[in-house]
Amino acid sequence: MKKWWIVLAAVLAIAAAAVVGYMLSTAPRGVESLQATQPETAAPTEPATERPTEPPTEAPTEPPMEAGETLVLNGTELVTAVSDGTEYVSADALQQAGLSLPEAEPLQNGGMDYYVLSAVSEENRCAEYVDDETGLRYLTPGAARFSIEQSVNVPVLMYHAVSDNMWGIDELFVSPASMEEQLRYLVDNGYEPIWFSDLAELEQYEKPVILTFDDGYDDNYTELLPLLRKYNVKATVFMIADAMGMQHKMTEEQVREMADSGLVSIQSHGDYDMNPPEEDIVHAATDYGEYDSIMDEYLSNIYMTDRAFGELTEYLTEQYEKTGRKVIVAMAGDHAPSFVDHVADHTFTDENNLQILERSTPYLIWANYPLENAGQTSATDEYNRMDMCMLAPTLVENAGLPLTPYYQYLLALKQVAPVVTAANDYMDADGVTHTYGENAELDAWVHGYFYLEYNNIGAKATSQQNLFQVEK
Repeated sequence: MKKWWIVLAAVLAIAAAAVVGYMLSTAPRGVESLQATQPETAAPTEPATERPTEPPTEAPTEPPMEAGETLVLNGTELVTAVSDGTEYVSADALQQAGLSLPEAEPLQNGGMDYYVLSAVSEENRCAEYVDDETGLRYLTPGAARFSIEQSVNVPVLMYHAVSDNMWGIDELFVSPASMEEQLRYLVDNGYEPIWFSDLAELEQYEKPVILTFDDGYDDNYTELLPLLRKYNVKATVFMIADAMGMQHKMTEEQVREMADSGLVSIQSHGDYDMNPPEEDIVHAATDYGEYDSIMDEYLSNIYMTDRAFGELTEYLTEQYEKTGRKVIVAMAGDHAPSFVDHVADHTFTDENNLQILERSTPYLIWANYPLENAGQTSATDEYNRMDMCMLAPTLVENAGLPLTPYYQYLLALKQVAPVVTAANDYMDADGVTHTYGENAELDAWVHGYFYLEYNNIGAKATSQQNLFQVEK
């Protein structure tokens, strides 16, 4: 009897194990084994709610921009961009042209910053002009018009070569030691060497002075530039562009290094041979050998200048006839071209007079109305020569306008010593050249001019201002 009960218990246990095993094998994944021993109850369900959806965000639309006109900005040719009728220039283009960025917020387009062209022009004081032949626009920084109060005087100190090796006219040289002494004096006494473009912001300088160096001699690079860097002062070098690389002249690489120094402003002191020979419209009848090409270029420039001057005078004459407005025009040059000695007739006159003639240029005074004192000539000098400083008072005298005491002195000097050269001499009314010390009376006249002229410059000039004002 006991054996039967034991067998029955074993069978029931096996059956229960089988049921449990079946239930576990059919339970969902992730459900704990507790479900095999507890009844499964359904969890209360909340009503389904939809998650609020945010409206899709659109990327900000960039203003439409299209290509504008081609222009030359500080020597760099570029194409402007136009948006809503306004011209823009990219920041990359401005940096490439070496210009300052305006303070105004830029317009962004295509991941780049663009600045309004007019704001760029104002920030960099650009002057704009259009080439009549090509129609190309040019914007030149630092060339915008500006005015300086009449009472303000800025001294200009003019130099040429800086070297102990005086291979040319002695008066055109200053030794490196003397140059350094002068620069040290300026710095120690609070003078601030500036460029001509800085005149537009003259209020920023208490004692401004301008240092100029003519012709572009190679010692400006070897001797002057180290001194400028040492004392951190600015200078302006006027280059004869067609003489670069010639004897005693700077090379193009040296000129670029001076310009890149941030201390030297490179300006033009003349250049005649720029066009190809086939574009010359005048050809010299005389054979000048190796100077034929440059002479043809020079004469072509004169011819075109004459034509332009003729158009100007015709226009001004018409304006006088229509409106009665009076205009006087004076034209003169600095000196003859650099090649003049190579083409001059050295048998024409003596060497000293030839040098004066070679450094002379024609001048004219023209008006669109009859001048009261026109046609005055020198009784002793067939060339009617006079110093450049006497041109302005001569113009005023020809116009019959009131003269300042200073102009009166210059006109009186013109009668006894009409030419005062950059060298140690001057020419009297008879065309005879004198060095200082030969004639005390003439020396006194010239020294009087020096006193008036150079005592009238500088931040604290002690000149009597009534000498430079018309007497009332």
